[in-house]
Amino acid sequence: MKIQRDGSTFSVKTKDNSYSFNPSEKEDSNFALYSAPKNKDKFSSGKNLSLPGEFEINGVLISSFYSDEQNNVVFKTVTEDLALVHFGNLAIIPNAEFFEKMGENVDVIILEASDDFDAKLVKNLIE
Repeated sequence: MKIQRDGSTFSVKTKDNSYSFNPSEKEDSNFALYSAPKNKDKFSSGKNLSLPGEFEINGVLISSFYSDEQNNVVFKTVTEDLALVHFGNLAIIPNAEFFEKMGENVDVIILEASDDFDAKLVKNLIE
């Protein structure tokens, strides 16, 4: 598996699939996952997801959840026996119920610090 960052876009490539988190320009991927549910700018050449639910696309298992009042969607993907979570644009640490839904088996976390979610909050979330 190869994970690459380009600006605010994270791309994941496996031997059978490629997908992106929040692409801001045209991506050559099987599908794209958008953290902003109301995002109307879709740049993937394949399927696009921006809402909570459970999905399977090309063998990739996807679970997605709101982390707050429906402003941010967090995605958990499982492929090649590796669970990856992209936290999107967090503004607050989600509640315990959120983490129960997400499950414990997480191998890779993608989380960006911002003005709203600083390094101290990132550290608290990971712990």
